[in-house]
Amino acid sequence: MFPASNTSTKGPIAAIDILSLTDNSGHIMETICEASTTLLTEDLLRGNINVRLRVTGSSMQPFIRSNDVLTIIPLSDRQLSSMDIIAYRSKHSLIIHRFVRETDTHLITTGDNYTNEVAHIQKDQLLGKVTHRQRGTRITRLTSVYQKGLAKLWLSARPLRRRAQHALTKQIA
Repeated sequence: MFPASNTSTKGPIAAIDILSLTDNSGHIMETICEASTTLLTEDLLRGNINVRLRVTGSSMQPFIRSNDVLTIIPLSDRQLSSMDIIAYRSKHSLIIHRFVRETDTHLITTGDNYTNEVAHIQKDQLLGKVTHRQRGTRITRLTSVYQKGLAKLWLSARPLRRRAQHALTKQIA
């Protein structure tokens, strides 16, 4: 469990561990449907409460993998910098992607594992910033200059990864 002091935010923040939600009898609820998790996470972050949750998917590999546990802190678009990892709401899903840049009306994001795709999201879809990743017992601060530098290097290799992916696809076909 990450103590609330691991993140710098305004005012006291409680850390809520989504993985430890229990029912009235104290039993851990092992499954929460995605829509419920998204709504709960959104409510907590908009209520200025940190959230920890286990993620699935491959769009943020290699930096975030399925079953990693992330700490997400509430924030506004004014607290973002390039290469931050953000959480935002898209219809009924919570999306974790890399923040690339801001336009007058939108935030531009992408998954680290994508070779082309970017998403243009409304600023009011932004819920928070991912600050830490726990993989097994190892905790990594994803906001460090080192981690952001690695991400920038990884994203700059997209043209090379795209060519390699295309070559592999041709070989398989």
